[in-house]
Amino acid sequence: MWAEFISVFFLSATKFLFAPTLALKLGFNFWESIIILCLGGITGVTFFYFLGAIIGNWIEGIRNKSRQKKIAKGKTVKNKRKITPYKRRVVRIKNRFGLIGIAIVTPCIISIPVGSILASRFFNNHFKTLGAIYISVIAWAFILTAFNDVIMSFIENIF
Repeated sequence: MWAEFISVFFLSATKFLFAPTLALKLGFNFWESIIILCLGGITGVTFFYFLGAIIGNWIEGIRNKSRQKKIAKGKTVKNKRKITPYKRRVVRIKNRFGLIGIAIVTPCIISIPVGSILASRFFNNHFKTLGAIYISVIAWAFILTAFNDVIMSFIENIF
């Protein structure tokens, strides 16, 4: 039973969309599935959010050191930022939907690791940002588990 719990926990921490199906298929009931999904999802969000912040600060530190070395050598430093289609799309999503939009799409559409790292880079208020994503994870856990429960019951009744 622990192996099943751990597998659902880690799947919900990374690929949240597929975790309810696995939980119900492994024999967890509705409420057990929701609890495991919430625990795994919230753990994944917290881990990847702070990991993204640490990596972002580390990269920024490397850039600053490189800039300072060039300045010390007497070179002029231009602040070049390459604008790519991916960066445009990410900024458009951030500007259009804000924190709520990122929180809503994080568990299912863009996955917990990617959404948490994006949120850590764009939004500095940890309490507000993490709270919004936690609420989204809990809501999606209920929605996806209920949907999967209904679909699996329907399939079992047919066959």
